Amino acid sequence: MIGDTTCDLKNRKDSCTKSIKSIYSELQFEQLINEYTRVAAVEKDGAPHTSNTLIDHFATNRPNYILRAKVLKLGMVDHYLIFAIRKINAKRLIDKQVKQVETRSLRNYDKQLFLDELSAINWNEILAPTNGDPDLMASVFNNVISSLLEVHAPLSVER
Repeated sequence: MIGDTTCDLKNRKDSCTKSIKSIYSELQFEQLINEYTRVAAVEKDGAPHTSNTLIDHFATNRPNYILRAKVLKLGMVDHYLIFAIRKINAKRLIDKQVKQVETRSLRNYDKQLFLDELSAINWNEILAPTNGDPDLMASVFNNVISSLLEVHAPLSVER
């Protein structure tokens, strides 16, 4: 299960958090994201304050299938991105007669250049024509990210 909720998993006293953790426990799910996923500037008692919450969840009942689950702190918005990398069993792929696998070539990948270009994207301008339609916004977001990835880490087919 993956999602953005209003339940802060770092707040052990919150009833919503207790409920989510109870459900996870009942289903034998393990939350794989343990870092804060939302950092926001708020005002508390008339003074600036930082609010840190873990409200983006990635829970699974098969943690051994996940190689890595992390928080990507891009700094574009107050929500950080979460991602997971699933393990691929080469024997299972062979058993299913998979002849080729698409991967991204990181041979010439420059992390800093990628992050610089990603942070230079004017999302307000790109998403303005979507008029707030979440499906269209997701499609535009995916196209922009895919185009950027194609430049920095192009797809390659392995046989």
